[in-house]
Amino acid sequence: MKIVVGDGADVEEPSEEKGFGPSASLININTADLSSLMELPGIGEVTAKNIIAYREENGSFKTKDEIKQVSRIGEKTYAKIEELICI
Repeated sequence: MKIVVGDGADVEEPSEEKGFGPSASLININTADLSSLMELPGIGEVTAKNIIAYREENGSFKTKDEIKQVSRIGEKTYAKIEELICI
């Protein structure tokens, strides 16, 4: 809850960095394109291409943690993106 006294002109709204926060949309790893995947922390162009190639070869991810089967995604990277992705 926020209470503003006066016209509210001097009130700063909180901002979320990089669009990741409670109100940010999750990235669907079954449908995301290259640029969307690259928005995830620790996911560069090569890894994003690996995710897409994995989907093309194996079909859609059945669980979020299946993404760890993709080359270059281990436990540390998964821990960074787990709360930002969905299937």
